[in-house]
This record gives sequence, structure tokens and C-alpha cells, in this order.
Amino acid sequence: MFGKRIEKLASLIKDSKKIADIGTDHGYLVIEALLEGKTLKAQAIDNKKMPLLRAKENIASFGLEEKVSFSLSSGLDDLEEDVDHIVMSGLGGSLIISLLEENLNKINKQTLILQANRNCAELRSFLSENSFKIEYEEVIFDDKYYEIIVTKKEDKKIALTEKEILFGPYNLKHPNNVFYNYLDDEYARYEKIKYPSKLVLHKKSLIKDILAKK
Repeated sequence: MFGKRIEKLASLIKDSKKIADIGTDHGYLVIEALLEGKTLKAQAIDNKKMPLLRAKENIASFGLEEKVSFSLSSGLDDLEEDVDHIVMSGLGGSLIISLLEENLNKINKQTLILQANRNCAELRSFLSENSFKIEYEEVIFDDKYYEIIVTKKEDKKIALTEKEILFGPYNLKHPNNVFYNYLDDEYARYEKIKYPSKLVLHKKSLIKDILAKK
């Protein structure tokens, strides 16, 4: 209904009683998840008045307002205790890291569904260092590429290799055509750099190695 990205995010919600949509914006994910029966209730959170008002209006237009609580707050500050899925999508990886860091004590058994617009490697590194296990990943294409990570807190640190941090442990173990297309495009983008840095050359080498095993 609201595009491939929103549909994919909603599809990753499993047997939920209540989700929290951080940075809800238009409220599309909340609407999709409720209409598809992916969750019974939702908490829509945004730190700006106008996006939250927009979300309220959109959710009300589908007659779903009684199933949703609205919070004008930042990140997980006002996270409700009965939330079992936390979704952070359309944000930068650095911002997601910051929001998680501020309220790590509130995260225990919830499933986190994270879609960072950039800095995905930094996000994976943070998850590894803070004992989050990446249970699922997927690269999708919806006008551009999006990386989605599903993760849960564990009792021990989850070690990742450099390649897993850069490209994702699940992606490397279960690559699909979209993931390979993403790597092809990344390699082509690096090829156009006239004076590549050592890091770019290193990433090109790693990508070439992954693609050689297709």
C-alpha cells in the first residue's frame, strides 16, 4: 500500500502485541502493520509536532486511532513497557546508534527492526559491541537500495568480522540477487572514483571477492 520498503518492514513484524514506530512521520508503517494483522496495537513516536499530527490524521482516516498511542518525544524516552517490537526506519545509522545508546536499559526482549539510510557498517559494529545478535537482514530496492536489520539483545557480546560489519553476517550467509545487485552497483560506483582512498580500494577488493563466489 505504501511502497515496498514499508511493506517489507511490516512483514518482518512477527506475532506482535504492540510495536513502537520511532520517527513515525506519516504513520504509514503503523497503518500497514495494523491492517495486515502484524500487531494488535502501536505506539507512534516522533520528536516533531507536525509529523506526529500528520500521523494522527492518517491513522484516524483508516479508523485505527483507538489502537494507537501517540508520543511527542525523542527515541525511546517514552517507550511503553508492553512494546515487543521496536522499529527505527528512515533514520541515519549514527542517529539510530545515539537513540539506542540513550536508552539501552529499556531494551531487553524486544525485537528491533532497523533500517538506516546510511552508516550501516557503524550500526552493525555498535550492535556487535552491545551484545545484539543480527537474526535477519535483507537488502531491498525501492527506487534505491535499503538495508534492513532484525536484531535482539543477547547475554554475551556477538563478534563480527570486518566483512560481516561492512556487508552483514546474514547477507553473506544467505545472499540473494538484490544483495548481489547492490554490490555490483557499489563496485561500479567505486570504479568511477578517480583517486580512490585505501579504504575504497579495500572495499572494492572485498566486494570483488564476494561477487567471485556467486
